Order: sequence, then C-alpha cells, then structure tokens
Amino acid sequence: MPPWSGLVKIIDRTDDWRGLELHGLLGIAAARAAATGRATPAAAELARAAAGGNLLRSQAVLEDLRRGTNREFLVFKGPEVAVRWPDASWREYADVDVLADDAEAMRADLAAAGWRDLVGPTALRSTTYERIHHVRPLIHPTLSMTVEIHRRANWPTWGTPPPFEDLADDAVPSATGVTSVMAPTAPKHALLVLAHSCARQPIEQLSQLVDLLVLSEMADVHDLHSIAHRWGLFRLLGFAHEAIDSLILGNRRDSLALRMLAPHLRKVSWPSARQQQLRRYASSPVFTSPAVAGRALMAGAGRRARTVFVDRREDD
Repeated sequence: MPPWSGLVKIIDRTDDWRGLELHGLLGIAAARAAATGRATPAAAELARAAAGGNLLRSQAVLEDLRRGTNREFLVFKGPEVAVRWPDASWREYADVDVLADDAEAMRADLAAAGWRDLVGPTALRSTTYERIHHVRPLIHPTLSMTVEIHRRANWPTWGTPPPFEDLADDAVPSATGVTSVMAPTAPKHALLVLAHSCARQPIEQLSQLVDLLVLSEMADVHDLHSIAHRWGLFRLLGFAHEAIDSLILGNRRDSLALRMLAPHLRKVSWPSARQQQLRRYASSPVFTSPAVAGRALMAGAGRRARTVFVDRREDD
C-alpha cells in the first residue's frame, strides 16, 4: 500500500462496502483487506479483478477510436489516470472519456463504424444529451466498454470550461501507450479532474482526490497554480489540496469548510440529490466571487426549470 495514511485509516474503519464502491475505492479496499486478512465481499474482489483488466480493454478501445475517426480528441480520466496509481487495479472505471474538437462529428464517425448507442436504465433522455457536456455514449462493438465523447469538460456551474484548443495546444502522448492518442498535460489534467469532481457538489468521490493527488505530483507547481488562476479554479484547488492533506495523507485535521461542504468524504457516505444541490450552491461564494456565484445560482435555477418542463413534456 502507498503511504496514504489518511485514506488507509478511512478504509480500515468502515464496514460500508457500498459506500466504498460509490467513492470508487472497492479496488484499493480489496487490496488493503487482502494485505490485512480482513474478510472481503465477493463483489469487491470481482471489482478489483475487473479493474485489473480494464487497462488492456481501454487500450484496445482507444486504438479503435483512433482508427474510427479523423477528429482530434484527448483521452482523460479513467485509463489515463489509472496508470498513475501505484496499481492500476485499484482505480475502477467503467468507460473511456475523451474530449473532442467536434463531439457530434466524432460520434457520427463511430456510429458509422459499428459502435452502438448506450441504451437501458443508465442512459439519459435524448434531450438531456443535447444540453449536457457529452453526447450520448457509445458502446464498443465487441468489448462492451462505453465511450463518452465530451463537447466540453464537466465544470462547476459558476465557472467556464476551457476551450478544446486550450487543452490541445500543448497535449502530450497518452500514458496508456496507445500510438497517436494524446492527453492533456499533467497540470491541465489535474484541473479537469478537479472541476469534474465539483460539478455536482464539492469533491464528489474520495477516489477523485487520489486522482488529483497523483496528477498534481507530476505537475510543476507554478504551472498548476498559473492555470488554476486562469481557469478560475485557484480557490477550489486550495480547498482540494487541504482535503488531500487531511483525508488522503492524514497530515492535518479537517477544515471547517471541508466539514461543512463535503462531510460525505470522511463518512464514506453518499448525499441525497437535495444535499448535493444545497452544497453546490453553498460552496459557490467560497470558491468564486459573490457576483459570479449569484449569476450561477440564477442560471442553475433556470436550467432546473427547463429540465422539469422538458421532462414533463416528454412524459405527456
């Protein structure tokens, strides 16, 4: 196990394997249980075994993505960050995420190449995909792995995600080793992970803090802070690094902001939709200016109203 003393203590003291699953920690929790002789549910062992094979599957998926389209894209999260963990089988993921210069065109290319639409209970309404950050996911023709093609990064409501060109202009070869597939630089990737983790509430999962830690350790601190300032994430980055220091590294006590805005992390629990929404809006003035937070609140209320209206119209 790595020297992540705070995370190890959190894992050791909880018997809530469902909570560990929701926080993306089944793989590392199963590894910790094996090292200490603790009983492990079969589901956790299966999750760890599946995660161990994810890298090979995702490499094959990325190779077929590259063959299936001429669009420019960057791989991020999932396999791109799993290879940074001490053991890739500790980092669970069920899909491959890419950012594209033209998500709709890339999706059309892959559909023509035999990729299938995601359907079933995990799929959203068609109108929902028209307004969120990614298009309807596609499933690989043979590998049963889902691909999410992002129009833009998933971002807190009070901020504005960077354009694709900002991410692509200094992109680097993917850490997955797939030829001709590129990825964001370490500091930009770290901030993409950070923004995604706070799109619905401040730091949704403990595993996202680990992702941020391993990517931040690869990044130049000056570059990381400079880009965070430019993207409006500097305050949020400070909050997240305090959370890492407390929850993952065990070097400090939880701050008041962490206890108020993200108590689910220490408890390894999952907030209700209403709690998520309240914490999202309550955190906006902490991470941005009051004026920007106010505009985000009004815009969020408008989006919520439109969602309810559209959903009811589709149900009629």
